[in-house]
Amino acid sequence: MEQLYRKAKRDIGKKETLGSIHATLHTGLPVKIVFVRNRNNQSEWLAILSTDTTLSNEEIVRIYGMRWDIETFFKFSKSFLQPRYIKDCLHISVCES
Repeated sequence: MEQLYRKAKRDIGKKETLGSIHATLHTGLPVKIVFVRNRNNQSEWLAILSTDTTLSNEEIVRIYGMRWDIETFFKFSKSFLQPRYIKDCLHISVCES
């Protein structure tokens, strides 16, 4: 991943993204990897992989942010709610997606 980061096209003047690169997985699937600065450690970067290579870097980051909110909600739910309530929450989430 470090080599891909070094080869990535840089996003000049962008605050959220550092750059991106198109790659192909060993399965032949084309992907776009967007590199973002780690908010917890500004000297590090994180990589977000998208199989929709037509999306802009900003759109990939936005969608990932929405997805992360959902993941943290489910983690919270599993930790603090009784199992029967989790099933209802999952059903509501799927129906409203």
